[in-house]
Amino acid sequence: TLVEKHNAPGGRSVRAEGFFAADSPVQKQMGIDAPADALFRLAMDYSHWEINPRIVRVFINKSGDTVRWLSEKGLQIVKVSPFYRGQAMKTWHQPRGGGAEIIDVLMKSFTQLGGRFISGVAAKKIIINEERIAGISAITADEKEIHIPAACIIIATGGYAGNVDLLRKYCSFYTDNMGSSSPAYAGDGLLMAIEAGAATEGLGHLHMLGPRFDGVSKQAGIVCQEPDTIWINTKGKRFTDESTAFNHYESVNAILQQPGKISYALFDRKTVERITTQGPIKLREGVFYGVTGKEMTDLQQELMRQTDKGAVGTSESLDGIALWTGIDPNILQRTIDTYNECCTTGYDEYFLKDPAYLSAIDTPPYYAMRCRATIVGTIGGIKINERMEVLDTKHDPIPGLYAAGTDAGGWEPHTYNVRLSGSTLGFPLNSGRIAGEHAAQFVTGRAAA
Repeated sequence: TLVEKHNAPGGRSVRAEGFFAADSPVQKQMGIDAPADALFRLAMDYSHWEINPRIVRVFINKSGDTVRWLSEKGLQIVKVSPFYRGQAMKTWHQPRGGGAEIIDVLMKSFTQLGGRFISGVAAKKIIINEERIAGISAITADEKEIHIPAACIIIATGGYAGNVDLLRKYCSFYTDNMGSSSPAYAGDGLLMAIEAGAATEGLGHLHMLGPRFDGVSKQAGIVCQEPDTIWINTKGKRFTDESTAFNHYESVNAILQQPGKISYALFDRKTVERITTQGPIKLREGVFYGVTGKEMTDLQQELMRQTDKGAVGTSESLDGIALWTGIDPNILQRTIDTYNECCTTGYDEYFLKDPAYLSAIDTPPYYAMRCRATIVGTIGGIKINERMEVLDTKHDPIPGLYAAGTDAGGWEPHTYNVRLSGSTLGFPLNSGRIAGEHAAQFVTGRAAA
């Protein structure tokens, strides 16, 4: 029985465009070398071993076979590609139809095998009788309490990125002005597990990206992550090498250190003309961007629309930009003058930005975009082992209780490891499959020692 709080299954996964796998049949057919051993070592080195190696090992080792498993159910992988510039091993598998198709394939198989799907029902409590899992208590859409019996339970509720109270409690750097693309995730699974005696791991680990444009516009939002812009904080100070935006899962860390966790991306007419005629730099250099160059040809008009809405500051002078941002105009002028000197010499003496992306801010009109850090989702919570069994506070398994996906902790460090591109869908797919296999062994009395 699949109990779903919302009306449709899949949650945030339906919006995903690809998932991680190593040593998959598709990679081998394409001549792509992405060995599980090398990717495991990469994951552990990147995290400085702050994650659970047994969990990471089984996830990566399982991932190639999961591509076979999904393919046999009808999923078509149309592309395996890099996600960021210079990615050594291509791991990002893009299926025809994206994440929505994965959910459709799985749901079709689930119902054909006799699975029961209950939507609009929110699980609220794990029922335990005589130290054994007995089922769940849930609330229907018309607020009726129902009990669903079960010998074991797999928690896969998507984390707690939509629960402000939990974010404030567990994330020391969280502020209420952060954007979130996961407002529907209230942490129900985490709270139920804790009440049932589960230990926690990775609380406060967030999948974040930035800078993220404060307005609502895909085209305008592209500009603030271009490496030839200049980023300043609310004090008018530059604070990083802007070309870190080639990996916006890491560049967000610099924004989190700024006052109010806010930054401004500044650029001039040259940048607008360059994007309009040549397309975004990140797109040209092989970074997945979600747009094509053709979509950017009306950038000038879009910036004017965003200016009219108050989301973009536009001025013929830097004083006008200072007024819009609220930054001291003298400080802003000095910051721009210093940056322009770096552009003239081709040497960024402060942050060693690649000279290829040093472009002086000297051709009006000037533009400013307010940016923030954005939460994609949580990536930790319930402590598990490599069988996806939930562990209690003594680090022993709670018989019959499992957790998968972003409800589980121990598989990702504080900063999302984009070198395992697609892992925030890949881990849910593989951990869910592993949890299902061990749950099946448990209920049939075949659980491994």
